[in-house]
Amino acid sequence: MSRKRTALQAVCETELDDPFQEVKKSLKKCQQAITTRSWDVYSSQEEVDWKKHEIEEDEAELRVYEMNIQRVESEMERKREELTLLEHKARVSRDELEGFEKEEKSLRVAQDRGEEFLKTLLKSGKDELEEVIKEALSEAESSSRRRMKVENMETEDNF
Repeated sequence: MSRKRTALQAVCETELDDPFQEVKKSLKKCQQAITTRSWDVYSSQEEVDWKKHEIEEDEAELRVYEMNIQRVESEMERKREELTLLEHKARVSRDELEGFEKEEKSLRVAQDRGEEFLKTLLKSGKDELEEVIKEALSEAESSSRRRMKVENMETEDNF
């Protein structure tokens, strides 16, 4: 019986080992597929994480650009306001200048008229003065003659 039993055991082991071997092979293939897929998942996850990191860096850089754009826009707005004030100041100065130029023109006309008036006044004053001087000289001369006559007469009377 021992032979029978050994033969029976051999048949049983062979019949049992074959399906077990198939399961073992399938399990091994499945484990290899899991390992490969796990590596693929790990590798893909690393790529996903790297892409996320790149996107985050790009977004941070974009925020910096946006802040710079806002700063530049703010600066431009401030400069526009300053320009508006300077343009207003220039307009006011230009208007004041026009006013001064008109006033200068009026003053020059008045000055010219005043000079003409003074020249006329001086000429007429000079003419009047010359007349007065002539009259005074004439009177002085005639007064001097009278005095001389009077003196002559007195001297004649004394002799």
